[in-house]
Amino acid sequence: MKDNNHTDPSAVQYNTIALDYARDNIESPYNAFYERPATISLLGEVAGHRVLEVGCGAGALTTWLVDHGATVTAFDASDRMVKLTANAVGDRANLFVADLSQPLAFVEDHSFDFIVASLVMHYVRDWQHAFREFHRMLAPGGVVVFSTHHPAMDWSHSLDDYFAIKQVTERWQKGSVDFDITFWRRPLTAMTTAISSSGFLIEQLVEPEPIPELFDRDPVAYEQIRTKPRFLFFRLRADDRQFDLPERVWPTDLRRIRYGQSLLSRQLRSHRPRALVPSSRNLQPRRYYFIRLSTTSTAISSGATVAHPYLYWGDT
Repeated sequence: MKDNNHTDPSAVQYNTIALDYARDNIESPYNAFYERPATISLLGEVAGHRVLEVGCGAGALTTWLVDHGATVTAFDASDRMVKLTANAVGDRANLFVADLSQPLAFVEDHSFDFIVASLVMHYVRDWQHAFREFHRMLAPGGVVVFSTHHPAMDWSHSLDDYFAIKQVTERWQKGSVDFDITFWRRPLTAMTTAISSSGFLIEQLVEPEPIPELFDRDPVAYEQIRTKPRFLFFRLRADDRQFDLPERVWPTDLRRIRYGQSLLSRQLRSHRPRALVPSSRNLQPRRYYFIRLSTTSTAISSGATVAHPYLYWGDT
């Protein structure tokens, strides 16, 4: 287990209740019969794949991953949680203490096939930073799966402004222990904006049902989950149409952009949007491709109808 500096306030809170949380998490209705099965379902086959687990907690999902043949690297901001994970999986996973709000320097670029974050993102203030790190660490064709608080779960904290991103502290109970936990409440729009602006596409957005076994085990919890939304689940892939461009784009800056297998060269004659003719002639007749200039990235789409200010080119 390697230690990296962290600043996450929730790490201190989880350190104080680590053992009680771990015991409760194994059989909790919300974890064992609802959240974890939904996350595993979105992951799919992990055998032989490299998986980065963000926020491993006490190691319940880590154990499932290594038991199912994944090569796992996992970290958490709570050092006591990481120790519990180490007790659960031994040397079958590479474990770190680290804070997602900071650069993850111990992770190389494009080094994981899956990144999974189970009930972690609501502890993160800056989602765009986190997702850009995910984008950097994810191998081509890789997948991000994460769960977070449903916006309807804690909407009462934002009665004055639903769209506000707000830090909240609540009193929770795990087993017989009450404890304070601090997290960030945000609307769905803020979630999807952070995802798309960081270069990802939403492949699946899921509001899962609890598994049927929960009804026999805890019918009250089963009814609560079915009538009061709790968590929201995402499966993401990198948007291959995203490209970084300089904030200020001059004619000499626009030379080559790779789209799929086509490398297009073009020349811009003025600062106004103008038709650009590709050197390659393998495009379909009258099929146009559009670029929108932005300070962070460029999205290229086929057959779109767009307005000024856009650059465009096609087989004319």
